[in-house]
Amino acid sequence: MPVDLFDHPSGSTSPSLPRALDVLRRDINSALIGRVVGVVLSAVAGLGLVMTPSATQAATMTVTTLVDGTGPCDAHCTLREAVSAAGQNGVVNFAPGLAGTITLNSAIQMLSSVAINGPGASVITLDGNTDPGDAQGETRIFFIAGTAAAVTITGLTLQNGFSAQNGGAIQALGADTHLTLDRVVLRNSHAELDGGGVYSVGKLTLIDCTFNNNTAAGDGGGIYAGDGGGLFTLNLEATRISISSNTAAGGGGAYLAGNASLTSSTISGNAASYGGGFYLHGVATVTHSTISDNSTSGAGGGFYGYEADVTLTNSTVSDNATQGRGGGIGMFGDAVLINSTISNNSAEEGGGVHLVGDAVTTNNGFLNLRNSVVANNAAASPGQWDEFRANGAAASYSLIYGGSQPSFTNGTFGNLIFVDPMLGPLQDNGGPTLTRALSSGSPAIDVGQNSTCAATDQRGVARPVDGDGNGSKICDMGAVERVIDPVFSNGFEST
Repeated sequence: MPVDLFDHPSGSTSPSLPRALDVLRRDINSALIGRVVGVVLSAVAGLGLVMTPSATQAATMTVTTLVDGTGPCDAHCTLREAVSAAGQNGVVNFAPGLAGTITLNSAIQMLSSVAINGPGASVITLDGNTDPGDAQGETRIFFIAGTAAAVTITGLTLQNGFSAQNGGAIQALGADTHLTLDRVVLRNSHAELDGGGVYSVGKLTLIDCTFNNNTAAGDGGGIYAGDGGGLFTLNLEATRISISSNTAAGGGGAYLAGNASLTSSTISGNAASYGGGFYLHGVATVTHSTISDNSTSGAGGGFYGYEADVTLTNSTVSDNATQGRGGGIGMFGDAVLINSTISNNSAEEGGGVHLVGDAVTTNNGFLNLRNSVVANNAAASPGQWDEFRANGAAASYSLIYGGSQPSFTNGTFGNLIFVDPMLGPLQDNGGPTLTRALSSGSPAIDVGQNSTCAATDQRGVARPVDGDGNGSKICDMGAVERVIDPVFSNGFEST
């Protein structure tokens, strides 16, 4: 019988609370350690024992070899040497035509701000596996000390990283450090604690990145974005990223603390004991994104939130599963769904969504649906709310196909209750993510509310449009707006 992370009877303490407090302590301690380590390494460098840049000697260095090693960055310059010689706010480039794999002997240390400009993830790979006789990495790829205010890594693949602590491929310990990864692939890395791919307690910005097949014995198989109590109000800002096939105890794809934003991203095929796609302890906005085919044995197949608030706009949560509660979304907290589609998820209770809360905290377990579709979800236990269960709920201009708690009356506030939305399969319907489009003749076409409708659909198509050919432009329910090809007046051809 799986542990039920939603058990929170009045007067008792949730099993997630001590874990959340422990995680917070670890984040703050890691940030403090990062500052101390950075100061110590800089001091040692001042004695000439470690090669490190002066704060006043910013330079642009060029990597000319795939060999790893230390020494002067001259005509034969390794990546490690280039990072060390670049100086505060320095730049590291790669020589034109250089391509292949750099196998690292140990983690590359970054003590000050630097930008590493790779030629492309398919061109240069950094590998932490120093033993070709096995399939496991032996070293982390990058260690970023708390003294580094801003680090940018662009156009590289990082693979086979390993850490007996946090951060299999990258560990960024500074609460005031801003780490940016742009067009970076992180794969096949492992951490014995948290953050199989990357571990950060400052600000983490991800653009066009891929996290695949990373693992963590603790939390955050692909990403651990913690809150170290630093300068930043947004701990994770992710745009057009893919997080797939990662595993962890909590948050198979990612562990998110503090404030997070995910846009035009895909979280799929991840697995964990709770929070298959991701675990949230804080506030998150998810926009134009798809969370699909994730799984967990505990709670929150798509994602799990503890003392959390989430807003999904133009997003799809589909085909996730849990043996516990909340097949798509499981939370001790509140959720707002705007023009989103929650479908084909499964759980023991609350097939699509399961929200709980209490009267003590601000997390009330309240669900707010606007112009959304919640349909075709399944609860294994009979009568246990196929579509959703929440402490309280409000719905307007939304379609709810199966059973829910609380329940609604068909026709009130523009809602369609126990009505089949006629959703198509999860597939490429255009745009950066997979979606479930409304089939021709769907009752969810042109029945939304324009005043609360999102400006575009999940694919980026402008709303509202005339989806049923009657001459009126009215918003559809769900994440995808049906657009009729103007060549065909009968509506048989559409996008």
